[in-house]
Amino acid sequence: AFTTLPWDCGVLFATPVPYFRRLRQNALRLGVSVPSPDELANRVEMAIRCALQQKGLEVEKQLTKEGKETNGCSAGQDLESADASLAALGLIRVELNAAGDVCATLRHMPAAAAEPWQAVCCSAPWFGPVATGTKHGNWGAYQRATASAREQGASTCLMLRNGHVVDGDRCTPLVLLKPVEGEVHRQPVVWRPAEGCGAVHSVTVALIESHLMQAGFTMQEGPPLTVEALHDADEVIVVGSGVGVQQLRAVDGKIVGNGKTRLLQAARSALQQARRGGWYTVTAVAQCLKHLPAEDGWKHWPAPTGEWLMPSIAQVLLEHRLWGDSAIERGWAPDRLLLHSGGPPSDMATFSMLAGPPTLRFRARQPRPSPHTDRSMCKTSGRSNTGADTKRRRLGTAAEGRIPLLGENGAMRPELCWACEEWSTEQWQPLEPTVSALSLSSALRNVAVAARQAHPSRMPQGTTDSSHLPIRGSSIAGLMGYDLVQWTEPLNLDCVANPDELIGVLYRVDRWLLHDRSRGTVSLWALPGDPWGTHVARVVDGCLPALRPLDLKPINPTPLQHGCKAPGSNCGSAISSMDDESHKKVVNSVQDLIRSGHLYQLNFGRQWTGRLREHPWDLMLRLFTVNASPYSAFLMVPDEGLALCSSSPELLLSTVGGMATTCPIKGTCKRGRDTAEDAKFREEMVADKKELAEHLMLVDLERHDLGRVCKAGSVAWESWRVESFPRVQHMTSRVIGRLRADADSWEALAAVFPGGSITGCPKTVTIAAIDELEPIPRQMWTGSMGYCDLQSGDSQWSILIRTLVAHKAKPDEDNAAKGAATPTHEHSRNCCDCWTAEVKAGGGLTIGSVPQAEVDEAKAKAEKLLHTAFGACTETVSVSTGCNHVEDLGQYEIKPS
Repeated sequence: AFTTLPWDCGVLFATPVPYFRRLRQNALRLGVSVPSPDELANRVEMAIRCALQQKGLEVEKQLTKEGKETNGCSAGQDLESADASLAALGLIRVELNAAGDVCATLRHMPAAAAEPWQAVCCSAPWFGPVATGTKHGNWGAYQRATASAREQGASTCLMLRNGHVVDGDRCTPLVLLKPVEGEVHRQPVVWRPAEGCGAVHSVTVALIESHLMQAGFTMQEGPPLTVEALHDADEVIVVGSGVGVQQLRAVDGKIVGNGKTRLLQAARSALQQARRGGWYTVTAVAQCLKHLPAEDGWKHWPAPTGEWLMPSIAQVLLEHRLWGDSAIERGWAPDRLLLHSGGPPSDMATFSMLAGPPTLRFRARQPRPSPHTDRSMCKTSGRSNTGADTKRRRLGTAAEGRIPLLGENGAMRPELCWACEEWSTEQWQPLEPTVSALSLSSALRNVAVAARQAHPSRMPQGTTDSSHLPIRGSSIAGLMGYDLVQWTEPLNLDCVANPDELIGVLYRVDRWLLHDRSRGTVSLWALPGDPWGTHVARVVDGCLPALRPLDLKPINPTPLQHGCKAPGSNCGSAISSMDDESHKKVVNSVQDLIRSGHLYQLNFGRQWTGRLREHPWDLMLRLFTVNASPYSAFLMVPDEGLALCSSSPELLLSTVGGMATTCPIKGTCKRGRDTAEDAKFREEMVADKKELAEHLMLVDLERHDLGRVCKAGSVAWESWRVESFPRVQHMTSRVIGRLRADADSWEALAAVFPGGSITGCPKTVTIAAIDELEPIPRQMWTGSMGYCDLQSGDSQWSILIRTLVAHKAKPDEDNAAKGAATPTHEHSRNCCDCWTAEVKAGGGLTIGSVPQAEVDEAKAKAEKLLHTAFGACTETVSVSTGCNHVEDLGQYEIKPS
């Protein structure tokens, strides 16, 4: 790691603080060990003195003669002998190697080239994805490019990637953009390269930026500019530690830009102000190093506690191209993950967590069946939109008490493989090795090991003052589909995803933006000097005081149809996987299984499919408001054409400090028109023998699951209450236990996955029965989303109920279905017609279930999602719409009698 700062060719050095902050940040980013502040100061001082002596400069004699230093320490000297607004007389390069050794090199700058500076353009293959914001990688290509520029008579070269300006050689280009037609009174905009696209953090730009803004300029980073756009600009200058501020001209003599000088004059004045009084002696440089502020990656702001805050911040980050699809313009991954705490602050989910652009990803896909597997009597797996292609059932299995176990008839469990990928500025690239195992816990543990081993220098570590936050450093976060049950249960299941379909995606997240709703704070977590963290801090600084809830326009509803509409029908309608009579028949079938003694309770779900009326993110913003839930989540995987919008009220697992907690939900009643009717419905639910028996069976199941990984005698039923949500009220319990010394968070997650509330009792038998009864694979529904901190092992995972899964059709497929012409790229990127989605909902079936009531319950659970996503409203379900506001949501303790 190195930094280069101006030198007066005597014994003074300009503004060392920002330069040495960059040195330390780059060292942390590149994995170079940084000595303690005192030790680093001593080593830097010795290296600089040695470099001065090699140039024949005796520090003490010069200082005594000129009287610039008293008692060996002075700072803030004026340098009147050189025009600080122009090029420096010399530079000092300070390097820190992996062993902690420091060396310094002084060099005089050549005589300043006649203005304006001449430039030539070169491609930049040496910029890669690993150390965003630093020149690295193929130095040979860099040297050849710059040498070629010199041979062509250039003073510098502008470096390009894919025809767009990335950076300048030993300088940073600043571009005064031409005013937009019609915006006469707009402040002039100065463009600079986006650091996320490979540009080196420029200390000189940082020094003059505030001065330029005071002079009336607006600073803008990216989007990337073409060379043609440079020539069309009002003015192009370059700034740097050695070059100062210079105007730019092409090698052929043509002015780059329209030749104006307003920015040139303002930048020179700004640099002169920044450097005046900022020249330091050797000893003063060392003193600055000793007092550099500590950087642990955290930044905190006081903030409102409202649930609206994080969605509003996320929208601002989208607009600044710091998150989502447009982040790719800066070289960052477009994948999005937001874990959101909705509803009133409570003891359930107190944090909203936005993951910054990831650099490492693991994807799991459904394995291809073994060629020796007999599939002749199996269901046809895969996603279905109609339910017309009902799966063929295997003869005589769970319905007759015979469970299809692994090992029977040669059935073997395939390996669960998580393919590792690394973001490479423009796309995800494979990274060896692929992680695999025969169980979910082992596979996830191997994913964590691989995540720690891949570029550990980019993993920020937590500090003691972050102990109250849910993460201490880098985390594994993402999605695990229900189909991963194949690696937690000893079953030979048939109704699973198609071969090669995505069944899970996990990220190593090294950047987090957290909203602590209980304390009223927003916290940013990133590696010190990380470009994304730097930009986000700047954006949050500017926008947080003025943020307000988003203003979303309403969308008119249309009726939900339960018939057999053809796939591809217009948005505003949805197709059900079964009609109500078929649903009632399933309830009766399950009750027959219960009477036969095969199981006690089973969770059955049905599906609605339709076209979305808006982009999934816009839909999620709407759900944050109309369907507030403590474990809401949004995920988008653009290259998979996948988006997931979840308004889940249920916690699958939380592990904190070795304590494991699960909060199963079982028992549902509707909301009332007012608080009195709410209370009436709660009391009826708690007194209902069917609801009560169903809930107690589930509590017993979760105690058993936790007992597999917790210390004997530590598992306890801690609390029991009713929680109210926008459309329904749920009976919820909290079951806790202390993990054994040989069981980690991954073991605990596998023990409870998938949740008992969405499978049944006994768990293995009901999963086998669900495989037969549900005509469509569950895929992501009833899976889980969450995170696990790699440093502490603390984790939190929800159950994906009240969840919509959206798939983006390829433009040719989408238009073939409509018989339309191929859309433009912009249309296919933004049009909601490209997205189809599934909503699934169901309920627990027991011997006391009333078929019509179960149908109504499933619809009530899905109603908010259906209405918001498709403009659909269920016509046959009677659900009150009275208490439907965030302030009406709450928790009500139940005291066992």
